[in-house]
Order: sequence, then C-alpha cells, then structure tokens
Amino acid sequence: MKLRHRPILLIFAIALAAQAQQVTTELGKMFSYNSSAPLDLQKRVFDHRPSATIYDIDFASPKDGRVTGFLVLPTSSGLHPGIVFGHWGQGRSI
Repeated sequence: MKLRHRPILLIFAIALAAQAQQVTTELGKMFSYNSSAPLDLQKRVFDHRPSATIYDIDFASPKDGRVTGFLVLPTSSGLHPGIVFGHWGQGRSI
C-alpha cells in the first residue's frame, strides 16, 4: 500500500469509530427503562386447542401505552421449546 493512502484510511477509521459510538448511545437510550416499574400484565384466553391455549396479552409499556402480543402455552406438562415472534420494524416513536 502506498503511503499516500494511509491518511485517508486513518480518517475513515476515525469516522467509523465515531459512528459506532453514536449507534451504541442510541441503542442504550432505546433499552433504558425503570426495571422496578410494575409490568401490569393482562392475559385473556384467545383460543383453546387440545394441544395449546392461546392468550391475548398486554403489559404496560415503559414508553407509555400498552404492548400487545400473543402467548401460546402447551396443555401438556414438561419442557417445551420457546419461540418469540417479533415485528421486523422498531415500532413508532411517540
């Protein structure tokens, strides 16, 4: 590599490091909340099948409002796998 390219690479590396710090700070804000606040989980039976019960659930959002979802619990006892389905987006900011 020629010496004249080194300053450009150094500037590029510094810019990437600054961008990474900004992204980390923004993610930290997104996931900061009062962990001692009550969850206020509400659960209603949505559907009952022989192998599972489906619940319509919601809980208090740390950003105001309610977070909604479904919880599927098997009717048989024992260990079962868990799956989390999530929307591909980040939702909307209020």
